[in-house]
Amino acid sequence: MEWSERTVIERFLAQSPQARELRAQVAVTQAEARVGAVYTNPSISSSWEGAGYSAYYVQASQTVPLSGRVGYLRQAVNAATAAADTNREALL
Repeated sequence: MEWSERTVIERFLAQSPQARELRAQVAVTQAEARVGAVYTNPSISSSWEGAGYSAYYVQASQTVPLSGRVGYLRQAVNAATAAADTNREALL
């Protein structure tokens, strides 16, 4: 089998530890940026009052940002991922 320069470079980029590390860094950057772009978990609390009057209370709450912050953070995820991918390409 005759190897062309393109084939050699493609195999190197697929198997190189440095290339794998750079791809992993892009994935880490994307994962870290996505953390801020998700809604918070809801919370549930309960209480019992029983001094002459028995009552059981359950309260559920969910914080919903109305300022558009989540949308901006999702755009930032795309920008951070593109920057990390461009950096990876430049280093390779």
